[in-house]
Amino acid sequence: PEYKVPLYLWATGVSISRVYLRRHWPSDIIVGAIIGYASGKLFYKIREKF
Repeated sequence: PEYKVPLYLWATGVSISRVYLRRHWPSDIIVGAIIGYASGKLFYKIREKF
């Protein structure tokens, strides 16, 4: 939890740089963020049960 804000800022910076350097489309970044966020939430919920 204490690393949440710095990690989100880091991920945002990397995402912006990937679009700026024309290595990814903005849609790639958005879909990747959704998948990453959802998988993190799912992992956390599964971990709580065990």
